[in-house]
Amino acid sequence: MRSSQDAQKRFDRACITEKQASMRKLWTSYITLNISGENIRDFWNEISETIEYVDNCHRESMRDLRPKVFKPYESIVFSFGVITTIGYGDLVVRTVSGRFLSILYAVFGIPLNVAFTADFGDLISKFTSKVIKYIRELYASYLRR
Repeated sequence: MRSSQDAQKRFDRACITEKQASMRKLWTSYITLNISGENIRDFWNEISETIEYVDNCHRESMRDLRPKVFKPYESIVFSFGVITTIGYGDLVVRTVSGRFLSILYAVFGIPLNVAFTADFGDLISKFTSKVIKYIRELYASYLRR
């Protein structure tokens, strides 16, 4: 979980760093112009607003690409996806240790899931057979009257 939070912070810092670097570059290139101080401030405000707009637009379009932080519900969904081999790929483990533990979990979880499913199917089959047998006996006793 710590790793995905770190990835989230890196993503957030990367956008802020790019914005600040662009603003510094624009400021240093336009400060050399021979324009009055008031015009430079107005122009700088326009540039700043433009960068803010582009940054917000960029963040909005990249929202789905943000690294996800595992929450309890998502962890359960991920675990279920691993042992049932459904795995949608929308939740992924990013750390080496997390991937290793996921592989171990899958190595033991998938066979246990298959065994559980087989036993559960056998239980349903026996229950259905008993219900059908009971209905037949009930119907036979009804016909004897």
